[in-house]
Amino acid sequence: MPPDQTATGLTLDQSDFTLQSYGQKVTLKATFSPDGSKGYVTWTSSNPEVVSVDENGTVTGIGKSGGVSSATITATLTGTQISQSCIVRCSFDAPAGVTTPGASASPAPSGSGNTSGTLSLNREDFTLNATWPTFQMEVSGTTSTPTWSIANTAIATVDSSGKVTRVGIGTTTLTCTVDGQTLTCIVRCN
Repeated sequence: MPPDQTATGLTLDQSDFTLQSYGQKVTLKATFSPDGSKGYVTWTSSNPEVVSVDENGTVTGIGKSGGVSSATITATLTGTQISQSCIVRCSFDAPAGVTTPGASASPAPSGSGNTSGTLSLNREDFTLNATWPTFQMEVSGTTSTPTWSIANTAIATVDSSGKVTRVGIGTTTLTCTVDGQTLTCIVRCN
C-alpha cells in the first residue's frame, strides 16, 4: 500500500447500544479500510436533544425527549458519501428543561396549535422480514400531516402515508416530522 493512502471505507466498533444515565459518555471508534489508510470523520446525531456526539465520536446521553428515546449517530468519511451508523438508545428521561449536559433550562417553544397533548408514534422499534415486509406507522396527538423519512433507503423505504417497506438487511432510523417536532423509530430488517 502506498504511504498516506486515503481511506476508501470505514467501520464502527458498535452498531447499537443503550445509555443508562444522564451525561453517560461512550466513544465510538471508526476504523478505516484498507488497513493503514488515513481519513477524517464527521460525526452527526439524528436527535442531538436525546444523544449528542462531538467531533471525536464521543456520544453523550441526554435522555428521552418528546417521546423520542433514541438517535442514529452517523460517521461520514469526509469528502465522500461513505458512512456508517450506530443506533444509541436512552433508557432514562432527560432532566426537565435540559437539552444538552451542562446547559441551562429554557422555556419550550410554543406549538402551532395543531397538537393535542403529547405526540407519539405507534412504535419506537420494530422488525421487518420476508414474512412481514411492511409496517404502517402512525402518529397520534396531532391533526397535521406528518412528513416521513428514512435514514438508509437501502435497508427500508417509507411512503408519504408512513408505510415502511423492507428493502435490504440492516438497521436504520425512521423520522417523522410534524408540528415542528421530530419523532424517531428504529427499523430492523432481517
